[in-house]
Amino acid sequence: MREIKFRAWGKISGRMLWVSSMDFDYDSGVITEINVHEDGEPTFSIPNFNCELMQFTNCHDINGKEVYEGDIVRGKDNYNDEREIFGIVGFQDCSFVIKNDCVTHYRWMDYTIEVVGNKFEERPKYCHECKHDGYCTTGDRDDCPIEIEKEEE
Repeated sequence: MREIKFRAWGKISGRMLWVSSMDFDYDSGVITEINVHEDGEPTFSIPNFNCELMQFTNCHDINGKEVYEGDIVRGKDNYNDEREIFGIVGFQDCSFVIKNDCVTHYRWMDYTIEVVGNKFEERPKYCHECKHDGYCTTGDRDDCPIEIEKEEE
C-alpha cells in the first residue's frame, strides 16, 4: 500500500516541517490549516499560505532517504552508464517527475538516484550542462540549466 505523507517548508520560519494532519474547508475542499512539527517538538498549526507542501513520492534514494517533491536529485541510468539525471522532483501530468530546464524525466524509476539537497536548503555546490540528447552530465559551467548556487571561486 502506498504511504501518503507530506512535509512543508515554513515560509516564515525558513525551516522544513513535518506534516501530521491538514484541516480542510468543508464546502470548498481547500486546505485551511496544516498541523506540523519539527523533529522531537510538539505539533502546531500554520495557515496554508505560510508554507509550501511537498508530497512523499513513496521512493527512497540509494542511501535509504525518502524522496519528496522539491528534492534535488542526481542519478545514473540503470541501463546506460553514460546517462546521468539531475533535477528537482516535482508533480506534473499526474506523475512524479524529475525536471530541469532541458528535460522532464517521467520514467526516472529506471535511474538509481541520490538526494543531494532540496530547493529550499542544502543546495548542491555544483552545476550540470546539457548534452544534445537532453540528458545532463556533471560539468563546471556558468550556464547551469537549473538555478542553483554556484561554487564561489
